Amino acid sequence: MTLVPAALPEVAATAALTAAFVAASFLLSTRRLLTRLWVERDAAVQETARIAARCEALKEETQHLLFTRLPALVAHLSSQLVPVPERADLAFAGTEVEQAHTSALEQVSQAVAAERHRVDEAAHAVMRGATTVIQAQSYQPQSKIDISAAFGTSRCCT
Repeated sequence: MTLVPAALPEVAATAALTAAFVAASFLLSTRRLLTRLWVERDAAVQETARIAARCEALKEETQHLLFTRLPALVAHLSSQLVPVPERADLAFAGTEVEQAHTSALEQVSQAVAAERHRVDEAAHAVMRGATTVIQAQSYQPQSKIDISAAFGTSRCCT
């Protein structure tokens, strides 16, 4: 029985040392995991900020299209002296956003041209109708003059 109490401090020291190594290993792996998670979190925060900035730039570019470029395009179609401004943010050059905005401008231009053509045709129809009425009314006095001349009367337009 004397062997057990003499070996107990060595076993306890070995167990404590083993527990310390296991705990240190666990703490080290936990520290590595936390470090990796912090790096991933920081990257996610940066990506979120980048996406938010891009979203804000897209919003501003679309507002520029709606409130500046489209009205200028409509004015330009009436008078070539009015310039149509370019995009506000050059970062959108060659992107799908620029293609979509350019397509919108072209569609508005085509719609305005088609509507202008339709209005011109309607105006021509009104003018043809008005000139037909005026011409018919001008024939009435001429007919009366011709009839008066044929019968030798000097009374005109009675």
